[in-house]
Order: sequence, then structure tokens, then C-alpha cells
Amino acid sequence: MERTNKMYLNVKDPESYKYDVIDLNNGMKIPGVQEANDETGEFTIIMKDLDGNWIKSEIDLIEFKFKGNIKLVRKEN
Repeated sequence: MERTNKMYLNVKDPESYKYDVIDLNNGMKIPGVQEANDETGEFTIIMKDLDGNWIKSEIDLIEFKFKGNIKLVRKEN
């Protein structure tokens, strides 16, 4: 995977499908990331259940905000 100097990405960005968010502590892709800032390490995940369905409260999707050692990485073609 090619590293990038892109610091912030939101899934609403038309280029977001070209990037993965990587946990630099274990080298693994973080699934379900909706937005990420690799300068601050903050990222938001919307959770799925075991069947792959989005977990919802009565009105909204359930999201969790984290801070970690992350990097936005451009996917290889």
C-alpha cells in the first residue's frame, strides 16, 4: 500500500474509496471508519452486528469515536 500525506478523510469525500485507515500498532486495516484524521489520530467508526447490519439506536446509527496511532494509506490498484 502506498502511503499518502492526506491527513483527513470522510466517507462523503468522493475519493474515500481509494484509502484505508491502518492501525500502526498492528498493521491492520480498521473496518467501518467513517472519518479519520491521521494528524490527530482521531477516527469515527459506525458499528455493524455479526450479520453485517448497521447497529442503530431508535433514530441514529451507533458511532464510536477513538484516538489511536493511525495512518491513511492509499490502496494499490
